[in-house]
Amino acid sequence: MGQPFKKDQDLSKYHTYGIHAKAKYLTEAKTEEDLLNSIEFAQSNEMPFLILGRGSNVLFRENLYNGLAIINKMNKYEISGTKVYAQSGVNLPLLCRKTANLGLKGLEPLVGVPGTVGGSVFMNAGVLGHEISTHLTSVRVLQQNGMIKTFFKDECGFTYRNSIFHDNGGIVLSAEFLLTFSNEAKNELLEHLHRRIKSQPIEMKNSGCIFKNPAPHLSAGKIIDSLGLKGMSQGGARVCTKHANFINNHQNATFDDVFTLIQKVREKVFKEAGVELECEVRIV
Repeated sequence: MGQPFKKDQDLSKYHTYGIHAKAKYLTEAKTEEDLLNSIEFAQSNEMPFLILGRGSNVLFRENLYNGLAIINKMNKYEISGTKVYAQSGVNLPLLCRKTANLGLKGLEPLVGVPGTVGGSVFMNAGVLGHEISTHLTSVRVLQQNGMIKTFFKDECGFTYRNSIFHDNGGIVLSAEFLLTFSNEAKNELLEHLHRRIKSQPIEMKNSGCIFKNPAPHLSAGKIIDSLGLKGMSQGGARVCTKHANFINNHQNATFDDVFTLIQKVREKVFKEAGVELECEVRIV
């Protein structure tokens, strides 16, 4: 039986905001062959495609996405000594737990990042100064020309929440990391988990942080908080009262609710603090 391409599919369960949206076509890619078949399907039908892991860091418009949504289910990983291999669809928090429980140090600060390995590498995800690129050694990437190439870390152009793959349209297939043994890895993982539970709205529907930090030592959340914008709302969307750099789907929020609130926060911050905030969330 061939790989199914389902038509007119609801996307609300495939992204962390849970806002209603539809895709013209949807499929799951469990292998690299599935992924290549999916892209070929989209190209042969002259339509765009997007790849979704856990669907964090994305905000869908409520009209029809006139393309193919590919759900990344490539979730195999291997741990050999201090070397870790993970396909792009691997749940990053799960990998952090697995490595820490084996006494491997390096990924545990990222246990609170609600994404997959592929999406996290693509945007160089991080928290509190720790980035996924820190212990990465190489990335296998499907390039726009259809060729698969291995990029070593120093070829990836990693900067704050960015990589070369943003510009060249590369699709992350897998990544390799080199960690270190440490008796403290498991305890440090628990500390990071506790910090996340205490400071972030993990019980609410949201996309993760909305804005990039304007500078290494200038927090977007702290700026928003300092202006008294926690709790500011628009329809069903609300600036989080626990962490100001989150906008929650508080009560059946629509795309317009969230998008309008994002714009209001940006305007307020620019007017009163002179800082222009850049969105981290991707709008589709």
